[in-house]
Amino acid sequence: NQQRLFNSVIGSGKELAQGFMDYADQLEQTPGSEDLAQHLRAASEWQIKVTEFAFGLNHQLKSFSDDARAFVDEDLAAAKKCEKNYEKTVAARNNIQSRLQSASGAEKQKLQSEYDEVQAEFEQCEKETVEKWKYVSERSKLMLESNLQKYWKQYATYFKQGHSFFTHLRKTDAGVYSSKATERLQTDFSKPLMRDSIHRKDSARRRGRADSTVGTTVFATPLMTVAARDNRDIPLAIEKSMDFIEQHALQAEGLLRISGGAAKVNEWKKIADGGGCPEFDPQGNVHNVSGFFKLYLREMPEPLCTFAMYPRLVALNDTRDVAQRVADARALFSLVPRCNVALLKRLMTLFRRVTAHSADNRMGADNIAIVIAPNIMWAREPSPSTMVADMQASN
Repeated sequence: NQQRLFNSVIGSGKELAQGFMDYADQLEQTPGSEDLAQHLRAASEWQIKVTEFAFGLNHQLKSFSDDARAFVDEDLAAAKKCEKNYEKTVAARNNIQSRLQSASGAEKQKLQSEYDEVQAEFEQCEKETVEKWKYVSERSKLMLESNLQKYWKQYATYFKQGHSFFTHLRKTDAGVYSSKATERLQTDFSKPLMRDSIHRKDSARRRGRADSTVGTTVFATPLMTVAARDNRDIPLAIEKSMDFIEQHALQAEGLLRISGGAAKVNEWKKIADGGGCPEFDPQGNVHNVSGFFKLYLREMPEPLCTFAMYPRLVALNDTRDVAQRVADARALFSLVPRCNVALLKRLMTLFRRVTAHSADNRMGADNIAIVIAPNIMWAREPSPSTMVADMQASN
């Protein structure tokens, strides 16, 4: 029941976060509504964190359920089997012991020999049964303690993130909590004509606002910022580089693996950060183009597969059921911003087309995973002790 509740929270939370973001996009087209739009973006960001929290708890409950099922199917079943064997030997021993009381001569000697054998079996079964139930008792306690620690850790992380989020928000832009923003929200909802103006297509105003607020940088700039500024989920220069590879470079040996020239890649980076789009030459070094968008991925302030996703993506390998693993992955990716999903989908389309030419370019799915995974996912605080295992899991 709790898992069904969390699934409902995850679904509605995702819709609510997207609704906040969509309305913020619309409000930015209305002069004087920037504070309110920023407020809504903050609400969307926090709603995503709340939804991630629900997803994390749901995943933990499922993990506990899987552990409990394995415990019942394996450990508890083995203990019960030992106990049944013990009960059989007790019954056999008691039966022989009863017959011994009335036996005599050769028959008594024969029964005594049988009794000695059953007694030895009884003592062995008794020992195994005690050990099994002792193990079951200790195993159940450890399993419960471990899962409860993980469960409470989810809550601790959630409250810690909440405190950090709102503290940072108050320091960076206290205006979103001002009465002016609240009054503006009430005004927008009370004037139907303003909602009509929100939906007007005014490309010139959008371009002017983008240039005057957050500049033109693409590299080392949050993807959501670039998407909101340019009114597109994938930066133009990055999308054009992937289009170019599909049109001109799919048969190039070592595609995505061989590094491009740093000078040319940095030249194109400056063009993109200046608001332009590089011209890629089909006669030039195609590895420069793949190096260009890989550099973009590496320089993202937060990886495309976000910090919050990283431990959960790695943990997916612990799910033994493939169908469940796919379902968990889909649920996890439903929590990330729309622009992240759009770029991930575009990358997957490119990689699928690259693998279709693996006979020429020598880049199958495994090779692509090894090359690309470190560029799209990494831990917020990498641990040397788990880095290798995490890298294998991410691949």
